[in-house]
Amino acid sequence: MRGWTGRLLRVDAGSGDVWTEEIPAEVLRSLLGGKGLGAYLLHRLAPPGADPLGPDNPIIFAVGPLTALFPGCGRYAVVTKSPMTGYFLDSHASGNLGAEIKLAGFDAVAITGSAPVPSYLLVESGEGELVEAPWLAGADVYDAHDRVASREPGASVAVVGPAAERLVRFCVVHSERLHAAGRGGAGTVMASKGLKALAARGSEAPAAADPEALLSLWSAVESRYSGRWGPANDGTTGAVEDAQELGMLPTRNFSTTSFEFADRYSADEVRRYRAADLSCFACPRACVKLHRLPDGTVTAVRYEGMAMLGSNLGLEDPRDMIRLYERCNRLGMDVISAGSAMALAAEAAEMGLIEGEFSDLRFGDAEGFLRLADAIARREGIGDLLAEGAARAAARLGVPELAVHVKGLDVPAWDPRGRLGLGLSYATADVGASHLRGWPSSPEKPDRSALDVVESMVRSRDQKAVADSLVICSFLDVGLGEYAEALEAAAGERYSEEDLLRVGWRVETLTRLFNLREGLDPGSEDVLPPKLWKPVPDGPSKGRRAFVSEEDFRACLRKFYLIRGWDERGRPTGETVRSLGIDRLLRDQIRR
Repeated sequence: MRGWTGRLLRVDAGSGDVWTEEIPAEVLRSLLGGKGLGAYLLHRLAPPGADPLGPDNPIIFAVGPLTALFPGCGRYAVVTKSPMTGYFLDSHASGNLGAEIKLAGFDAVAITGSAPVPSYLLVESGEGELVEAPWLAGADVYDAHDRVASREPGASVAVVGPAAERLVRFCVVHSERLHAAGRGGAGTVMASKGLKALAARGSEAPAAADPEALLSLWSAVESRYSGRWGPANDGTTGAVEDAQELGMLPTRNFSTTSFEFADRYSADEVRRYRAADLSCFACPRACVKLHRLPDGTVTAVRYEGMAMLGSNLGLEDPRDMIRLYERCNRLGMDVISAGSAMALAAEAAEMGLIEGEFSDLRFGDAEGFLRLADAIARREGIGDLLAEGAARAAARLGVPELAVHVKGLDVPAWDPRGRLGLGLSYATADVGASHLRGWPSSPEKPDRSALDVVESMVRSRDQKAVADSLVICSFLDVGLGEYAEALEAAAGERYSEEDLLRVGWRVETLTRLFNLREGLDPGSEDVLPPKLWKPVPDGPSKGRRAFVSEEDFRACLRKFYLIRGWDERGRPTGETVRSLGIDRLLRDQIRR
């Protein structure tokens, strides 16, 4: 094949067995790679009802046909059954690991079982090896990365932190110290395998169908950024100002959508602590912004963490946010879910619902949140409850309405009370609440019916599913037409823009089928949390709710199902499944 390798590396961490399987060509053509390929493999490898933290739940690292062949394509997708939701999870990270997996000869790596001692997986030259590494036990993310990197020179390394080893449900897979596959607990699943790290290195570039055409496209993309950083000048660190202006900035556990100290988080202010601008594999942009404080704290900073660990916790000083960000990174916890759990704790403490050490926790208490992050990672005291995630913790505390989540996954740092129809995307996304599952086209606020923006959200979602299956960075200035041109040059397969959107639809329907198999009840779970139905008390979105009425939300949901080819209960019809070829794909066998 061109573009793809057609090979899957299988690993049974319990027995130590490692082997290679062929991936059917039709699966690759129909689903591309990344999210799509991962969804297919999850269907095939995860038994129905598998415990997300049990040995039968696979963790899958998947790349795509453009990986290592096109700018912005060093990324990787991690696919598994989420310990936060019990449903499908794909989480993505940039850097070089995806390229190294591809250069080592694989389109995907799938790990099941559980190693009896802490280990790492080495992927190299068409083979894999499990290496016992008890010396990694308990190491933080930075230390674990450096230890493995020193033993495997030239490899790209992804690790999990000590919080994952204690099965905190919202842990990340962290690669190259900088890049986190953050949402949904993929790092926790990895740790449940006894796997502390994955290291990949390769030297054989995949063959391209038309190298000259691919090089021409590559040059065209690079030329857009010649002599400038482009929109990546501040990475996503400047988005606090945008969210504040739009009335979408989560503040004090989503009690409002603007922060009185937001000006202290401006790009100009935060830039004072900028240490470096970093790029990923073969990328002309420099989106990764490394920050350093005078006390030696060093971490990459992005908008989602800035908001969830800053305004959402009421921290007035961005330096406190950066310290907390670095602490979460070292411990290996998702900054969105960690910020959500700690905001819940602060609100619950103010209501007198928390006893013991953190009974006096309040919004704005930087030192208290630093101590609480450690307590969560160690599962000590109230930290043990918060380690289960905000949804479970709030239910146990008797205040489920305080948790801002969909299907168990915390709402990210864009409050939908400031954007017409965005709440529909959160309510219906396969992974739970995610800002990376399609945005409606209109920038209006939700002060009228959202029915006429549903189609634009669906198209945006399908386009994102295509990008996540190609495993190409969304921050790269490339559209569907160039995706199609690059695919033809890399893999020799011709797709129109509509063909690609159909791939996105196929992938999204496949993940819906998985969730339904695992017990999803659309009637009670394709919903929004109570806080997003409360009118915003102040700021640019004052008086707005996620939708003008619950009736309008339900009308938008029905329209979404109709466009998707799902029935009124949110289930794909047999006709839709057959027309997308999903029934045929799931009959194909992977050959060892």
